[in-house]
Amino acid sequence: MSDHRAYEKTHNEQLILRDYLAAERTHLANERTLLAYERSAFIVLVTAMTIFKLFENDQVMKLVACALIPSACIISVIGVYRFRKTRTKLALFEQQSVQESPTRP
Repeated sequence: MSDHRAYEKTHNEQLILRDYLAAERTHLANERTLLAYERSAFIVLVTAMTIFKLFENDQVMKLVACALIPSACIISVIGVYRFRKTRTKLALFEQQSVQESPTRP
C-alpha cells in the first residue's frame, strides 16, 4: 500500500517543480492535440483530392469528395478553436496560481 502522507513529507520546492512540470506537460499535450486535428483535416482533404482524381467520371464519388472538403475545413477550425480555448483556460489557471501562491523570502 502507498503512504498517502508522502506528499506531506516533501519540500515545498519539489511541489512547485512538480506543478510547473505538470503545467508544461499540459501545454505540450494541448499542442499535440492541435497537431492531431490538423493532421486529420489534412488527411480528409487529401482523401477528397484522391477521390476526385481516381473517380473522374463517377458523379456520386465527386459528391462525396465535395462533402469531404468542407469537412476538412470544419475539423481544422474545431482544432484551432479548442486549442485557443484550452490555452486561455491554462493561462487563467496559471495566473490564479501565481496570485494565490505565498511569496518566499
